Amino acid sequence: MDRDGVRNTLLEAIRQVLEQGGQRAAVISDETRPLQDLEGFDSLSCVEVEVALTERLQCEVEGIFRLDDGRKARSLRIGRLVDDLCKLLSVKGVAEHVRS
Repeated sequence: MDRDGVRNTLLEAIRQVLEQGGQRAAVISDETRPLQDLEGFDSLSCVEVEVALTERLQCEVEGIFRLDDGRKARSLRIGRLVDDLCKLLSVKGVAEHVRS
């Protein structure tokens, strides 16, 4: 799966979680900060997205919304999350190749 595939999978998971909560996601770009910019997206939403990604990517992705010290990262942007997921997938050997 390439970077665009990882990005699309992340965006699909975020949109699904928002819709389940009765929210609609506006345009989401690489600069979007889910915890700050998406109405109705909160720490529980982060967990729900992580669960959805784990299922879709067949790889444990718990903690992608956290900083190194374990705090939720309100300033994390979609682009950074995609980069982090690509690194995780390539390290775990899940993706055949991940291009930045």
